Amino acid sequence: MKEKRIYEKEEHENRTMIQLLSFRQGKEVYAVRINSVREVIDSIAITPIPLVPHYIKGVINLRGNVLPVIDLNARFYGDRGGIEKSTSIIIVELQSHEEIVSIGLMIDAVKEVMMFPEEEIDPTPDFGTNIRTDFISGIARHEENYLILLDINAVLNIEELSDFTCPDGVLEERNG
Repeated sequence: MKEKRIYEKEEHENRTMIQLLSFRQGKEVYAVRINSVREVIDSIAITPIPLVPHYIKGVINLRGNVLPVIDLNARFYGDRGGIEKSTSIIIVELQSHEEIVSIGLMIDAVKEVMMFPEEEIDPTPDFGTNIRTDFISGIARHEENYLILLDINAVLNIEELSDFTCPDGVLEERNG
């Protein structure tokens, strides 16, 4: 049996199709381009790290590699997400300076891998000055809802995640 390679973009019926991984976070459906995803794993034991921003859930050991895990719910909404049966961790790879960095992104539930017409992705609308839109690379209508395409490099900006100062100057300590 011949192995089918996964590509981020394909031509299909004279349309450029991009491959996305969609997932649910809260009531919203988000997607990331498949080329940044290394793998998706079920939620595993996460070791908390004290005195880090609330959106850093902790670290996991993935086949001998220690990876940080970012709680997307806390990153977006300020509330820590709970771990449910459907909770997954998307392992993404980002370019940071001259090296590839792997980070876990804890999400509520994976939906699907999909091919989506690139021309049906609209630019990020202007929400005003108080809402960060740099996390969003586009919005598309999918089924009965909107699909919010994330710019994973902005969501998991290494320099921003590494800055352990908070606006109020206080970091909270977590116990388990």
